[in-house]
Amino acid sequence: VLVAVGHSATNQGQFYRSTNGGVTWTLAYSATSFSYVTHAFWSMTSVSGTTVIAVGDNGTNGVVYRSTDGGVNWSLVYTAAAASTLRSVIATSTTTIVAVGYNTATGYGVVHRSTDAGATWTLDYTDTVVSRLVSVVAVSSTILIATGTNASGQGIVYRSTDTGVAWTLVYTAKVYLPVTITLTSICAISSTVVVAVGQDTVTLTGVVYRSTDGGVTWAGVVNAAVLTFNSVAKLAPSALIAAGSSKSAGQGVVYLSTDSGVTWTLAYTVPSTKTPPNMQATVLQSVTVVNS
Repeated sequence: VLVAVGHSATNQGQFYRSTNGGVTWTLAYSATSFSYVTHAFWSMTSVSGTTVIAVGDNGTNGVVYRSTDGGVNWSLVYTAAAASTLRSVIATSTTTIVAVGYNTATGYGVVHRSTDAGATWTLDYTDTVVSRLVSVVAVSSTILIATGTNASGQGIVYRSTDTGVAWTLVYTAKVYLPVTITLTSICAISSTVVVAVGQDTVTLTGVVYRSTDGGVTWAGVVNAAVLTFNSVAKLAPSALIAAGSSKSAGQGVVYLSTDSGVTWTLAYTVPSTKTPPNMQATVLQSVTVVNS
């Protein structure tokens, strides 16, 4: 069973479900069937074989939806304070779930947690500086890494060693201006190796950052052929897959690494069906692994 979340052109939150490995999909739920409030869903995590959590916002407040039947039916279980959005969520166990986002007015990063499999939620952390958190990953049952962007547009990495209660800024990408880095997705390969991807927003070039000590220190590399990397996922013990768009024609691209993110090769480019190629620009926003 696969579940995908997102929103329509009118920002109506939607859940799609597949029961045949992604061959066919059906609309399982639309947020408009719950209310007339606009919803957008940004991330989802599986807590158990039947419980799934999705996070997003209703245009004003961050929201959490929960399903206990494998994504067939959904209910709104939590609405965060006004001027907030929740952008990423991860389950660290069958009971503990962590969602990150930011205050849309101040840009301060926020972390919301649940310790009862998503039934109830609390705001456990609010940053005191701009740190728009957009992605979170569990390196272990207690260590979490979150990425985002500060007020200067620089990519930032936060780390927690207590399952998301307290957080420490451990890295700021390219602290010398005018080069700025946005880190949009993060993936843990092991308890020590973590990879984050994104874009150099000045040169418009895809970037990959790696940590080999559980997210304590980081180093980055640039891929000149890529416009941006939007998502990264673990494929095998040392293999990664990243999705984004090319720099030349804006076509969707998939890159593969077989050495834990040290080097990358182009594995696939979305075919262009029109001339010139940029008339058929495609951006790949997210990638996940169904099986290896």
